[in-house]
Amino acid sequence: QHFMTELEYHGLTKRNYSIIVNESWGGRALPLLVETFGKMKDNKLVGEPLTIVTKLTNETSEKLNQLASDIAKSLN
Repeated sequence: QHFMTELEYHGLTKRNYSIIVNESWGGRALPLLVETFGKMKDNKLVGEPLTIVTKLTNETSEKLNQLASDIAKSLN
């Protein structure tokens, strides 16, 4: 919660961001992060939010590779 409060306080604008959450400790972090970034002006979510449950699986690894590709494309 403190991290998200700090993000809002700094009023970051015109940023690209991606979200990766570890479900074993992140709990409600994903919806809170999406909500927090959504309140900020002209910020863009790059790729799909990614949740890792316990450990990195083949499926999660594929999603992580796709996210990396989406991030690389957003830099051009």
